[in-house]
Amino acid sequence: MNKSTLITLSILMSIVILAAALIYKNYLRWPAVYLHEYVLWHTPIGTDIEDVISHIESRKNWRIRHINRERGFLRPGRAVPGWPIYQSSGQNIVGEKSIRVFAGNYQAWYKINRITWVDIFWGFDKDGKLVEIYVWKSIDAM
Repeated sequence: MNKSTLITLSILMSIVILAAALIYKNYLRWPAVYLHEYVLWHTPIGTDIEDVISHIESRKNWRIRHINRERGFLRPGRAVPGWPIYQSSGQNIVGEKSIRVFAGNYQAWYKINRITWVDIFWGFDKDGKLVEIYVWKSIDAM
């Protein structure tokens, strides 16, 4: 390899490492499946609703949008066998109680005039025990 090729490769590697570091630093930028695991680590299945609320309130940037003690949350997609999901008007309802939180937003450098909003839903059974977490990312124009 010549010197200019090595310099080009070094610059490209530096850019890749910097981009990865920026993505890793802001967990909201993680893919939804990884963010789901992150939230699940802090509020595992079976956690009481009051403990989940305490955890949410301890998060500096999270804002509770809604606590519903009478109905679960609607989750798009197909029902997964064995999960506590109830059909209602063609929608999947998860649990019998729910919490919705706005976790934050971010703008990707490659999505000009687009903001990604991150909401997290917790579904609970009738006894107030966590049965499922759902991470919803939506992209909106500025």
